Amino acid sequence: MAVMELSQVNFDDYFDKPLLAIEFWAPWCEPCHDFSRVYESAAQKYPQITFVKVNVDQEIALAKDFSVRSVPTLVVIHQKTMILHQAGLIPEHALRDLMDQTLHIANIE
Repeated sequence: MAVMELSQVNFDDYFDKPLLAIEFWAPWCEPCHDFSRVYESAAQKYPQITFVKVNVDQEIALAKDFSVRSVPTLVVIHQKTMILHQAGLIPEHALRDLMDQTLHIANIE
């Protein structure tokens, strides 16, 4: 599944998804570019999860709403409830573990 851009305009279209992963990133952030590759790979491996990304330079209000203080930051929402807020570069194996745990919490396999 492709990773879509999330904005204030289309937020409601995605917020109702059962499982939503949000990557907060910035174009000037080198670790964000590294994490984006890992994140996009995970989007292909976990079609049960909706993967979106937010450019914090363009969507300042969304970043503030989710208390994003540094990038990259990963937020996971299950049934409109935040279940994960992780700042920093997450290695591929750790992201897979987090997504597996997310599916387990959501009782989705």
